[in-house]
Amino acid sequence: MRIAVLGAGAWGTTIARVLAQNAASHDDMFYGTVDLYVEPIASDVNLAKTINSAHENPRYLPGIPLPDNVHASSDLLSVVSRAAILVFVCPHQFLGTLLDRIAAHVRRDAIAISLIKGLHAHDARMRTMSGMIRDALRIDCSALSGANVADQVAREQFSEATIGCRNVAHAAVFQAMFQRPYFRVQATTDIDGLEACGALKNIVALAAGFVDGLDLGTNTKAAVVRIGMEETMRLARVLFGDHVCDRTMLLSCGVADMITTCFSGRNRRVAEQFVRTGTPFDRLEAEMLHGQKLQGTLSAAEVHDVIVARGLTARFPLFAQTYRICFQGAPPRSIVDVLVQQPHEVVVAHHPDAA
Repeated sequence: MRIAVLGAGAWGTTIARVLAQNAASHDDMFYGTVDLYVEPIASDVNLAKTINSAHENPRYLPGIPLPDNVHASSDLLSVVSRAAILVFVCPHQFLGTLLDRIAAHVRRDAIAISLIKGLHAHDARMRTMSGMIRDALRIDCSALSGANVADQVAREQFSEATIGCRNVAHAAVFQAMFQRPYFRVQATTDIDGLEACGALKNIVALAAGFVDGLDLGTNTKAAVVRIGMEETMRLARVLFGDHVCDRTMLLSCGVADMITTCFSGRNRRVAEQFVRTGTPFDRLEAEMLHGQKLQGTLSAAEVHDVIVARGLTARFPLFAQTYRICFQGAPPRSIVDVLVQQPHEVVVAHHPDAA
């Protein structure tokens, strides 16, 4: 089975490296070369050639050597048409356009997996990335998410991830594709819960960044993370139903990814600078991310549209206030009001053995 990675940012390049290592060691399952699609950009039209000659992505993953069996190409339709497995790793706001470009060229027997952390809002509903891919291409699509800072995985520092699959048989294929001694993957059938966690944690990370910019300390940030986890699971059930599982939050795609993003991710870093400097988010994105995209603000806007349309703003005070700070000029310190105004309640423990 030939693998194609669609997206050559830091995470896409890192994953191509992982997959190429496994393609070489599982030659009974996978074609020996992993194709890496590189979107041509005006500032670096020869990036694909550079990756192939230098065996490195100097723009998005400098200093990390790539295996010889990673083959970069800017010929999207050629890459897609010969792939048995499509790995999507593009910013979520570009997925719809990408799907339109490739739909007529995908093999009917292909399968896909999304590594995109985002949700798409439409008519007071939200769609998962895997759902969009499945509907547009009419092929099965799984998802992978977890506490994965790209350069740490690329440097082979131990990390975990979670694969969400509707088709359990595909879980074995994807585990063979992704599992490395330094990259441990688990599988779950709760793909909706997995993708909700991956998208919504970016909003929580903005709130965590506001706390850092205000120099309020780890106790306050911990409260943001806890409330963010609670709102994430609540909204996941609103959006996708009661089959979303509490245990999903305990996997790498849940609490682990939330912690990592709130303490070290790009959304946190940019939000901190937003508070410290007052610089608009679009300028901070251009100055700090070097061509990478900020997902948290886009997710905050999309989630806000949905919860307002459904009359649910009061049930999601952290998400709502994060949006107001980002887009409506609310003072960053108002995030503390959300923490202070949490309801007082007694949590009654459930004892299964009690009479």
